Amino acid sequence: NPSLSQLEDNAAKFEQGDISLADYVNFLGTVETVEASNSDRYPNLIRFRSIMKLEQRVAPTELQEDQANLMTRLSSALDETARAQLREQVRQVSAGALNRERFYADLEALAASHQIAIEDYPALHLYLRYLKESGQVNPQALSKELEVMVAELRTGLAGTPESRKLLAILEQIDLMEKLVDLR
Repeated sequence: NPSLSQLEDNAAKFEQGDISLADYVNFLGTVETVEASNSDRYPNLIRFRSIMKLEQRVAPTELQEDQANLMTRLSSALDETARAQLREQVRQVSAGALNRERFYADLEALAASHQIAIEDYPALHLYLRYLKESGQVNPQALSKELEVMVAELRTGLAGTPESRKLLAILEQIDLMEKLVDLR
């Protein structure tokens, strides 16, 4: 079965780090069944796909412009102490001492406290949505959902009893190889 062969090839590439998680998820979307895309069974996978779509819509140049415009507007609304605190947070984010999610949550709250609507900055608003949704993905659960989905796809694509038996044997061989690698 060519689809099963493609699934195996892509699964191996993903496990070896030859393709990204996004590429692997995109590939799985080309072979999955309606049942496999069930949001109740794969909530992290569905959320991850949504985040990938948001990420594609974020335009870096527009985001930088929105950030600069918001900072300019905020600077005129803040006193010197608050401006210094904001500059320090920007420095900390740049240095990696403060995570982006915390910085942008604080920035959004600061803007709101000065009656500045983030919605007035569409690229920044979209990026904040992206950050918030990214934080809701559980990496371990996503990994488990991918394993379950791939196993179901393998079974579904192995149409004949002989193919399913061969697939089970191959899975056993794969497990044995992993056990040998642990020694």
